[in-house]
Amino acid sequence: MNTKADALATRFEQTCRDFASTIQGMNDRAWSSTTSEEGWTVAAVAHHAAGSSGPISMMAQSAGTGAPMPALTMDALNQMNADHARQYANASRDETLALLWETTGPAAAIVRSLSDEQLNGKAVMPFGAEMSAEQIIENVLIGHLIGHGASIMAAVPA
Repeated sequence: MNTKADALATRFEQTCRDFASTIQGMNDRAWSSTTSEEGWTVAAVAHHAAGSSGPISMMAQSAGTGAPMPALTMDALNQMNADHARQYANASRDETLALLWETTGPAAAIVRSLSDEQLNGKAVMPFGAEMSAEQIIENVLIGHLIGHGASIMAAVPA
């Protein structure tokens, strides 16, 4: 077992549990609030974050294994995110939590499958930065949930 990859996967799983706790305790008013960071409903931001772990973990895997990254431009990614925000503006908490748990296990398994050498493998991300698989896991996979979680909390009415 690769302890470095296992530690990253465990940290990711804890971040998912923390994210779930954040959204589970929200009332309907908070859930329908709009975030200032994204300009989306909390529901849309939470659904987006919950569903992103699969594609992001596959990017980390591609970086680690040398497989091609998805042919994705920032413009295309921004359009996909905007479309998702409109489509899931009223997503339910139950639907969002189900999606989170559906994507957490497979994403964590991908992280755990990477060797130390693969964690050092690099690829260019859609936003242009070259990142190692480890950096993708820490800054994008985990950081994505943390960042959107903070945005959600900032949108919650006092």
